[in-house]
Amino acid sequence: MTQMNNPQSLDYEGETSLTPRAKDVVDRLMGPLGGGSTWRPRAVVLWAGALADADGPVFWEVVIATYPSFDLVPQEDFARLFARFATSMPPVNLPKRLTVYRGQSADQPKGLSWTLNREVAEGFARGHRFMNPNPVVLQLQVTRDQVAMYLTDRDEETVVLKAIPA
Repeated sequence: MTQMNNPQSLDYEGETSLTPRAKDVVDRLMGPLGGGSTWRPRAVVLWAGALADADGPVFWEVVIATYPSFDLVPQEDFARLFARFATSMPPVNLPKRLTVYRGQSADQPKGLSWTLNREVAEGFARGHRFMNPNPVVLQLQVTRDQVAMYLTDRDEETVVLKAIPA
């Protein structure tokens, strides 16, 4: 797998390139008073719901910095937010066409988070915290313009789509 330079991925630990407004939000979400990995995505949805449409840049800073720490992402809510703030979405440094994979239980609906690495998808299909009863690895061909974010932290090569695939 070719390693790709990705200006979107942020390593929050010690991250100083966030604007002060985004850093304040990220500090509250990731700090000792913030909630856990299942609480955090819902907190971002509530916070983003109060933003003005012109606040897209701060939305993307916060989401890119915190998304890797999310579990149980409310898929439809994030797809709506991605559409709302699409005009301020940072560019994604990926090939024009790519194959992505998603590991999950076969009886679950598809989601926004995929990976470039089939082995990572296989791990998610098996289940990291518990065993999935019906593991499956999905494969999808997408174009760069379907991608909201590409995150390389956690060595998962996460491709987050703008919309939930049919």
